[in-house]
Parts: sequence; structure tokens; C-alpha cells
Amino acid sequence: MAVNDTHSAREFLQALQNQEGVGVWDTAVLKHLTLVSVEPGRVVCSMPVTETVANPMKNLHGGCAATLVDTVTTVALMTLGDVGGISTTLSVNYMSPIMIGQELTVEARVMRSGRFLSTTQVDLKLPNGTVAATGLHVKFVYGQPGWQTAAEQTAGLDGPVWRLKAFSKL
Repeated sequence: MAVNDTHSAREFLQALQNQEGVGVWDTAVLKHLTLVSVEPGRVVCSMPVTETVANPMKNLHGGCAATLVDTVTTVALMTLGDVGGISTTLSVNYMSPIMIGQELTVEARVMRSGRFLSTTQVDLKLPNGTVAATGLHVKFVYGQPGWQTAAEQTAGLDGPVWRLKAFSKL
């Protein structure tokens, strides 16, 4: 079992919300996301649905919902100490429109976190508690802190941290 790291999860979400420049399209989606509660393997956030994140029908845009699934489940994984990963599967099931002006609740939980794959699930809820969309996110994880390949051990590299830094330079 990984180390509980709710502080890093909070810092990760704040860094995403404060990005500027090229390649930060999701900042508009995450700017108004509020972290309501964090505990090991579970994160709850809320967000008002505004015109910025709506489609022409004045509902939460499906791409925004997918971004919330991706980001909030990643934050939930980070509460368990997972360093990061690469999405292998991300799906969203849309069941009810989420209208401009509504306060959206996003509840993410880690279903399983293994050595290489982590599975998370998320519910996007309306103010009355109705689940408007659900998401499933499977990630290839870089490994738990301290986990290394033989080559990384020989080279004296910290596996997950080294890989995260290497990928961020691409």
C-alpha cells in the first residue's frame, strides 16, 4: 500500500489551476474547481457550471466533463502516493444534462491501485444528488515510491521520479 499523500494531491490540483501559456486549455475548466474534501483514495470537489464550460445548448460540455474525470481521479490517486501515470482508458457515461448555473459535485475514488495499473471511478452529481455522469479512468502508473527497474537501480535513479521528470521533458 502506498503512503497517504493528500498534501501532494492538493498541490497538484493548485498547480493545474494556476498554469499559464501554451497547452493549458484545461485551466479554464479547472479554474473554478474547489476541493471540498480529501482523504486517502477519495476526493470531492465542487464547481459552478458557467458559460465558459458550457456547450451551445447551455449544458456542461462533454469535453469539460471528461477533463474533470481525468483530473479529479488523478488527484484521488495522488492521495495514495502514486507519482503519476498515463491514461490507458478514460470513459464518461452521460445520463442527465448539467445546466449553466448549477453547482456540480465531483466525487472520485480509487477502486484499485496496483503495481502498474490503477482504476478509479467518478460521479458528477447535480445539486439534488442525482448522478448526471459517471466516469472510469484506468492509468498505467509509474510505480509506487521507491519502485525501480533493475536498470534504474544500477544507474542510481529513483524510478517513478526519474520517469516523471523524463516524460515532462518530451
